[in-house]
Amino acid sequence: MPGITDYQSKPEQYHLLTERLNQIQLIKLMALQKAQQFQQKQEKTRLNKKALDTQVVNKVSMGSPDYQPDKPRLTRCETATRMAESRERAKKVSQENLSVATQRNKEEMQIRQLQLEKEREILQRTKTELIQDKANHFERKRNIRKSLEDEWSRSVELKHQREEEERLFLSEKWTWLKFIVRFHGE
Repeated sequence: MPGITDYQSKPEQYHLLTERLNQIQLIKLMALQKAQQFQQKQEKTRLNKKALDTQVVNKVSMGSPDYQPDKPRLTRCETATRMAESRERAKKVSQENLSVATQRNKEEMQIRQLQLEKEREILQRTKTELIQDKANHFERKRNIRKSLEDEWSRSVELKHQREEEERLFLSEKWTWLKFIVRFHGE
């Protein structure tokens, strides 16, 4: 990003500074929106997991939808065994779903963390540039002030020197006039 030069007018400098401030505000707004999107996504994942768990529990408790009355009836022992197997399968499916969701969330959080780092670096770089521009601006003002002070000192010195030369010249002229008047008077 180019710095503010000595040749730019105050409105141009103000425009550049306000433009940079607007960029910073835009980056902050984008970061806030991304954080909100991330939270919404986490909430959606949580609700989906809860719904999936509810479906698995309901499916187990309702039994198989393929139930046909022609089939021989199971004994209590067989029913209990099948229910235990069904619960075990549901538990495994739930654990796998949880593992997949957890892994996906970790990956999304890592991606989000990288995005936040990039945005933080951009903000830091912009802040550094603004500070450097401000320092350059004050340095230029200081140099101009010093230059004006030096010029003023030289002008005062030259004025005193001219006044001294003029005083000496008038003094010499007066001495010559006195000499001429005395010489003619004799």
